[in-house]
Amino acid sequence: IVFSEVGYYFDVATLTSVAARLTNHLAAGGEFIAVHWWGHSPDHVLHGEEVHATLRRHLPLKRRFSKHHPGYQLASWTKP
Repeated sequence: IVFSEVGYYFDVATLTSVAARLTNHLAAGGEFIAVHWWGHSPDHVLHGEEVHATLRRHLPLKRRFSKHHPGYQLASWTKP
């Protein structure tokens, strides 16, 4: 599952719920990839950093890696 450029349009509770529902559809051994811009936009509810912090706290998956690049974050989790 690629979860990219959409997480900041949700509040924390909704993001947590959406991410949980998506991971329920992930096959064993499957990968959840998140990529979000770290800029600011007036239509974003959350900053990209908050999106990734929320995912780290709430995804019931094993984190493979998380890399911060200039302007964005890329992270990957797997389902055991």
